[in-house]
Amino acid sequence: MKSILLEARRKTYDNSVKLIYDAKLLFYKEKYALATFCAMTAIEEIGKFVFLHTIGTSNIIKLDTELSSHLMKEITKVLKDYSGKVLEVVNWSLYINAAADRRHGIHPSGIYRTSGVVLLARSGKWAEVRNRCLYTDINLTNTHVVSPEKIGKEHAYYFICMAYEGLAAQVEAGLDVEIMGIEGRRARDELINLEMDLIEFIEISQTNVDELDFIKNSQKYKNLAEQRKEIIKDNF
Repeated sequence: MKSILLEARRKTYDNSVKLIYDAKLLFYKEKYALATFCAMTAIEEIGKFVFLHTIGTSNIIKLDTELSSHLMKEITKVLKDYSGKVLEVVNWSLYINAAADRRHGIHPSGIYRTSGVVLLARSGKWAEVRNRCLYTDINLTNTHVVSPEKIGKEHAYYFICMAYEGLAAQVEAGLDVEIMGIEGRRARDELINLEMDLIEFIEISQTNVDELDFIKNSQKYKNLAEQRKEIIKDNF
């Protein structure tokens, strides 16, 4: 079980990096909807990476025992849940991240811009934005149609930055442990490379993200998150 988890963590990490680079390539080609989709998928992969690390450091895996069918089912359920994987990143990489907060600053409304991912995940609206990157959204009740062309440069820039921040935070957290199956010095080199890539991307591509709905109208998303929390509570 240990060897499988180690391989899964390493491959998930590698795929996260690839997705971020793919997102950047699409960004530079002005394919913003697809760039956003790749960046959001990278964030989900980082969440999977965090979750796999959590399992890997648990007593069950340390003892190298077989997983029960129930536990296997629960693990699979989390790995297939988009919002659940994003929440892993939110809780462990972005919720308290002073370096990321400094880099991206504070929105005029008073919230840290990094909080946008937090609010989007906790409000349950993550999949809605992600799906709009690929599909035409038709809402007959509210009589509106939203196509992928509405996902713009600001979306792509924002989610690429947040993917970088989430991944760098996890690499930094793993400098003293075998979080990815690589030794500390190489992990440190990877952290430095990620941070340099992020800074270069910001310098070249700086984009105003303050009109993104989940940042601009943060209170609406806070309210949705609270309502969702109450619904979840009532169901248990």
